Amino acid sequence: MRVLLADDHATVLAGMEALLRGVPRLQIVGSAHTTDQLHAMLATRHCDTLVTDYAMPGGTHGDGLSMLRFLRQRHPALRIVVHTMQESPAVLAQIVRCGVPCVVSKADAAGHLAAALEAARVDGHYLSPAIQRLLATGHTARNALSPRETEVIRLYVSGLRTDQIAQRLHRSKQTISTQKRSAMRKLGVDHDAALIGAWAGRCAQSGE
Repeated sequence: MRVLLADDHATVLAGMEALLRGVPRLQIVGSAHTTDQLHAMLATRHCDTLVTDYAMPGGTHGDGLSMLRFLRQRHPALRIVVHTMQESPAVLAQIVRCGVPCVVSKADAAGHLAAALEAARVDGHYLSPAIQRLLATGHTARNALSPRETEVIRLYVSGLRTDQIAQRLHRSKQTISTQKRSAMRKLGVDHDAALIGAWAGRCAQSGE
């Protein structure tokens, strides 16, 4: 298996290279410090699997979910393992939903990265222990939304503004804002785009 590594921290790249060079049937074909380098290498080097950080700011191609979606479209056969410090359950759920079945937390033991690569080699799924806990926490938080919070978020995601929701539910605008913030905190998101993604994931899981 030919593997390309990508991380904007040189020490993390060095650590991954040291760990993976002893893994049987695995060849490291390159390492990238930026998304620009990553895309250039993918265009010129054959590789089966990419191990990439989630957040690599500074490049002209973007990072995070936009980068992963671009990679899925441009290189559909490429296996991807995300190696990340991301702790938002909503963001992690979106990573998995956009077609990345192998996610490893940098907080977990280094051996989980090799295990994830082995799973990727056979087109399997692998979530390291910290990722599993965070996703479970996110699922619990979604179920913990109060009925009023649920109604506010449902209306907000449908396209209504805060003042329109307040008028429809006969509550003050301040109350609606407070309930929206509370729901976002429980869902582990801090901006509206992530809120919409988290709500879509909740609906998909519950069949709504």
